[in-house]
Amino acid sequence: MKPHLLWWLALLPLVLAACVTLDDYRFADGTLDGERLYQRRCSTCHDTFERQDYPTAEWPTYVERYGPRAGLNPEARAAVLRYLTKQ
Repeated sequence: MKPHLLWWLALLPLVLAACVTLDDYRFADGTLDGERLYQRRCSTCHDTFERQDYPTAEWPTYVERYGPRAGLNPEARAAVLRYLTKQ
C-alpha cells in the first residue's frame, strides 16, 4: 500500500468526526455536552482516559494541545475541559 494512502486512511476518522456538527452535542439549553464530546471525539485517536488519571491542573494542557486534532473549536474545548476538571 502506498504511504500517502495510509496517511489518508489514518486521517479518515478525524475527517468523519469533523462532519458531525457541534449541534449534535448540545443540551436543550444550548450548552455543549463535554463528556459526550470527549468520549466521541477524543476516542477517534486513542482510548479515552478517566478524569482522575491526570491531575486537574494537567488537563488544560492536553485539551489545548490535542483538541484541535479532534476537531474541537474553542467552545468545544472549553466544554471538554469543564467535564474533565469537574470534581
